[in-house]
Amino acid sequence: MMDPELAELAAAPPPGAAGGPVPWEDPGLLRLRGFWRTLRLLVVSPGDFFQSLARNGSPRLAEPFAFGLICGTAGFLASIFWYILLWAALNRVAAAVAGMPQIFSAAAGVALALIALSPVLVVINLLSGALCLWGGVAMVGGEAGFRPAWRVFGYAQGGLLLGLIPFLGAPAAGIYVLFLLYLGVQGLLATPSFLKPLAALVIFFFLECLLWMVLTGSLMALLSLLGLLLFLGGS
Repeated sequence: MMDPELAELAAAPPPGAAGGPVPWEDPGLLRLRGFWRTLRLLVVSPGDFFQSLARNGSPRLAEPFAFGLICGTAGFLASIFWYILLWAALNRVAAAVAGMPQIFSAAAGVALALIALSPVLVVINLLSGALCLWGGVAMVGGEAGFRPAWRVFGYAQGGLLLGLIPFLGAPAAGIYVLFLLYLGVQGLLATPSFLKPLAALVIFFFLECLLWMVLTGSLMALLSLLGLLLFLGGS
């Protein structure tokens, strides 16, 4: 028997109608209730969720962005918190047993910087990830367009909330997000396939790594230029 939430999802109004294809987009629900109902669908029946998402084809872009931003930021911050605790414990044990100097303060500084930048990093990840997913799907013959890829990538970030689980949550979140993206790509492709979604994800990884390398290289070049200008100005 179909899950009641999925029955509502399957019976969603056409694109542009009120309510949208997912509970998070339903104006008749409280935000918190819509959020938890959407998370439940991603856990209970993710395949049906993404198939329905592709069929309804809502033009909305803000809602999946907000959903991905909330889940991505919460999961990212939780993962950093647990790994700070783990690093502090290991650093203290190493200092006590082997007499190694404690370097926790430096790691804590890096962690604090990541915490401060977490919303910015999550936004960059959403933008670059959706763009690369769209490119991967297009290169294997998909014709869904950017909006569906954006929505799939945004809602797939719900898997990042597994980062709330201590220590093992971060790798589990990464694996589950990949699984959700695979199901989402299946929904975006016109014909069901096993290999095409895998090929699209491989291309997605390649494009995203390339894009992050360009962004990182550009940032390093900018910082180097600023350092050179400061040095020349000081001299």
